[in-house]
Amino acid sequence: MGIIDDTNWLIIAPATHAVILAGDMNRVQKWQELCTEFNLKIVAIIYSDYNGVEDYIKLETPVLKGSVHHLERGEDISTRRMAQVLARLLVQMSHM
Repeated sequence: MGIIDDTNWLIIAPATHAVILAGDMNRVQKWQELCTEFNLKIVAIIYSDYNGVEDYIKLETPVLKGSVHHLERGEDISTRRMAQVLARLLVQMSHM
């Protein structure tokens, strides 16, 4: 989750859904407000817990919530629980 600025509309404008990934949960509300402004349906709110040792799934429906641990650029996270649950959710949405 980056900083909200004027360039966000380039990414958001054609979108229909959003996944909020936050290292600072205090910034999630501003992203939720931006999604509402652009009529995006939020499908997941995920805390990026860099120092964590395992993923945590708090709620799967209607909005996936939980955490993903130790995200490191270039590292394969496909076997992690949050990545698998999020992938399954996105695949299910694509078949609707």
